[in-house]
Amino acid sequence: MRAKGFYSALLALAASAPVFVSADDEPEPVYADVQMDSLPYEGENCEGGDWSLNWKGPVYVENGPLADLLISYTAFDTSHQGQRAIPSVKFQSNKVTCRDNDGKVIMTANVSQKNSNKVQLTVSLAQDAAYNSPAFIFSADEMGVCRVNSAGTSFEYPNVMASIHTGMLNAISPALDITLEDLQKGFNKTYKFDGTVVGIAPMCMGSQLKTGSVNLRYKSGAEDPEVAFNACLHLAKDETREVSAEGSPENGNYQFTASPADVLAITRQQKNSATIQGKTPGKGEVTVDYTVKGKTASATIAGSVVELVNINNGSAIPKLGIYDEHGKQIRTFYSFPLTLNPVDGFVQMTLANDTIASVTNTATSIQIQPVKTGKTLLQAKTLCGSDIGEPTAIEIVRCDDEVQEKLRTKKEEYKQRTDTIVKRITGLTGDSEFQRAATEIADTTKDMAIKTGESIINTLSFGEAQQAKFAASKGIHLSQQIVINNQRLEVAGTLWDSYNAVGDAQTAFANPDDMTAQAKFYIGTAVLVAQNQAIALGKTYGEAYLAAEKFGKDLGILAGVADQLAELEPQHSKLIKEYIQISDRLAYCEKTPPPKEDQPLPPQPEESEPQVEEVPPEEIPVTQEPEEESEPDQEPEEEPTPPSEETPKKTYGLACRIQDLKAPGTAQKLRELKQLHAAHLQSLKTAKTTLATWQSALEKMKVANEGTDAQRAAAFPQFQQEYEQFLLKSAQQGFDSLEFLQETEECPDRLQIKMDQVRARYN
Repeated sequence: MRAKGFYSALLALAASAPVFVSADDEPEPVYADVQMDSLPYEGENCEGGDWSLNWKGPVYVENGPLADLLISYTAFDTSHQGQRAIPSVKFQSNKVTCRDNDGKVIMTANVSQKNSNKVQLTVSLAQDAAYNSPAFIFSADEMGVCRVNSAGTSFEYPNVMASIHTGMLNAISPALDITLEDLQKGFNKTYKFDGTVVGIAPMCMGSQLKTGSVNLRYKSGAEDPEVAFNACLHLAKDETREVSAEGSPENGNYQFTASPADVLAITRQQKNSATIQGKTPGKGEVTVDYTVKGKTASATIAGSVVELVNINNGSAIPKLGIYDEHGKQIRTFYSFPLTLNPVDGFVQMTLANDTIASVTNTATSIQIQPVKTGKTLLQAKTLCGSDIGEPTAIEIVRCDDEVQEKLRTKKEEYKQRTDTIVKRITGLTGDSEFQRAATEIADTTKDMAIKTGESIINTLSFGEAQQAKFAASKGIHLSQQIVINNQRLEVAGTLWDSYNAVGDAQTAFANPDDMTAQAKFYIGTAVLVAQNQAIALGKTYGEAYLAAEKFGKDLGILAGVADQLAELEPQHSKLIKEYIQISDRLAYCEKTPPPKEDQPLPPQPEESEPQVEEVPPEEIPVTQEPEEESEPDQEPEEEPTPPSEETPKKTYGLACRIQDLKAPGTAQKLRELKQLHAAHLQSLKTAKTTLATWQSALEKMKVANEGTDAQRAAAFPQFQQEYEQFLLKSAQQGFDSLEFLQETEECPDRLQIKMDQVRARYN
């Protein structure tokens, strides 16, 4: 009995001792089967880029006691020295095509596959959270070359690869848990994983996994059971789904279990199928065990149950616009909150008509980008494609409510600013002084012309023969134009009547017989005539000056208003243009005709006023007649025909003259006239000063004439010289006045029409 107890203890000790793999024998490898399928490339307006990968092959198992594998970070690893030959990866990728909003292709990317055995597979079984272990790690390198064509250029990514790490960026289900018993007896297990694939070439492939799985088989021959269990178990709350599994060899037993049972509940099981119900929102998994002859194979699928709480916090989705307030197409996405239970639940948003908009979403928000106008329905779906909740109405319009409100606000702002400028303009043109000046300016111009004409006649009108003789002796050229204007003005009076009296006095000095008596008489007569003419000329100058002052006052009022209008009218025109643009844009958004009642009318352009065409009729043929029709150089030897009374006088009235100069606008015309008026007023002042000097000379001569012969004889030469200077200066004044008259007398009524149009435009 003692011996029996000893052997029993020895057997127990042997059973508990570590199991070693002989260093001389190559350990049996783990056979791995890796499958990955990706989602498409996620670029905007892009399609394609989804890919699939499959690799099957042996993986070296670390030497040593089997228990040590449970604390190893490289329990199964293709980089061990004893690794057998690594088979090539089977890889396939779809071409990427990206388009702009008009459907034009702007980028393509295509992967040229090649056979590659650059595979690294590691299974870490150590329970160490600090090193993200246990973990399944897989990478495949040098699977192909990606060529990208974009914006007229092309470039390559010569090394296409894909890598996952379930301890970092990928979740694995069920948990990677291999026991010592599994290692001793062997195992055949399948795991699912998802998440992000690292190392993907940008623009060439999608980086998010659609499905991923790895099957690990160790010490399990072909006769061991296997089970295939493929189903999508992302369900809506209360949704049910039938699932089935296929096991081999035949005649085995199936057992479905769910964990946790309150998330995914198994409501019915029959042979190899079961009914799964999404009972409570959350995450879970369903496992099927297939048992044949005492051996069991298992497969697990991760799933979830999600409930749609609300979209946009329960409020309706507002109308979504294509254009912003500037008329530009909106490129960004409209974003609305999404509330799910659980908060990180899996859901995808879809549109019944995805040609009018595109939609993406996260677990907490929805992003919609409009493409064209129309209506559709927004539907939440599980990742398995089942509807969640009721669909939400979506309407795509040209401009959303916010944009339309901004346009209405801008429209009202431009309307108010336009009204403000119009009030300023109508305030200027409606002023009583402006109205008076605009009404009286024509009469004021005519009155000034008459008074100016009197001064011209008084200084320039005398016999033509005398005119020519005096002008020749003094170097003054008096043209035929003076005679024509003299006849047209029909004003009497002359300064030159004293010319003969002074000439008689000069003759008397030359007569030695009766020099004293004759000289005294003729000088007295000349002084008397000159005094009377000086008084008349003083009255004429005074009245001409007063008329010019009145004209200057009215002109100043009109010019001041015109200057302000010249500043306000461009502002008004710009505001009107912007107002019309905003109105048209708002009408386009609202799909209604442009408003007509409250839309201010733009001012009539200056060029649309044919009734005030400012080119004199006599000049139109000259400007319109081609130069080649005239023959000025055919007979150059002939002298030009001298002017005559029958030759039409080319006049340069105010409006006509300014038109010739092509001066811009009424304000410029008035500024030109103000310059002419200022010069004329200064000329009248000079004439009055000259007249006062001459009157003083007359008084001196009058006193000398009453004195002795010697005094008379001494004073007369100075008197005669001052008289001639006075005549010359008075003649020059006449010429200046004639020039001013020619500039102002021809078109006075046209200025009146201009002012009336300015007032009428803003009434």
